Amino acid sequence: MSKVENEKSNTHALLKALKNRKKQIDISSNVDVPYFSMEDVRRVLRERENEQRENENRVKIQNKQKLIEKVLVENKNVVVSPAGIADILGFNPIAKTASPESEENSVEKNIEDQYKKYYAKLLQLKALLDHKLSVVPTEIEFAWSMLKNEVDAEKEVQDAIQRILNKTYGICEITGEKIAEERLDAVPFTRYSVTGQREYEWQATLKKEKQAHLLFADKTEDVFNTSYDEQEEE
Repeated sequence: MSKVENEKSNTHALLKALKNRKKQIDISSNVDVPYFSMEDVRRVLRERENEQRENENRVKIQNKQKLIEKVLVENKNVVVSPAGIADILGFNPIAKTASPESEENSVEKNIEDQYKKYYAKLLQLKALLDHKLSVVPTEIEFAWSMLKNEVDAEKEVQDAIQRILNKTYGICEITGEKIAEERLDAVPFTRYSVTGQREYEWQATLKKEKQAHLLFADKTEDVFNTSYDEQEEE
């Protein structure tokens, strides 16, 4: 209800009360007395305000009841289960986590059968490098004798394992040809075939000779420059 309407309503109630008061006075006596007093005005206003407040509260209660009934109807068929321990903690404390052994088994399932024996040997070599094995198995004695002197031994083993997982294992990185099974059995972490190994070693030798030649040329030039300077000073 707006302020203007409220004032009109109060005025109407006041006039009605005054008329009633006038009738009571006219009936009771002919004495000339005031038709109303200020107390009459205050009483009428209080009654009107109380009535208006009660109506507003009644409307609020009715609206709340309607809202509750609507929610109950909408959720009539919804079944709310009690919160479990996983909901409270945010995780399931009895859920099983995957163990390293189960993860290895799952990886091994994706390895081709022909490469599983090499994968097993590589894992044994890795265990020796990680000091998880104290005795060298017979089937990898030769491979271990070569690997333990390698500077990047761990990298060689890990790279070979990755080649198995990537399905590029057993292919020479220089010639692109297949590496013989006998060679893979003996050195499961090898990157090259016999031909590729010779090519690799030849390229490495040329590189060393070139570096030695450049070093020798630099020293010869230094000696020549020193002798020439000494002759000029004489």
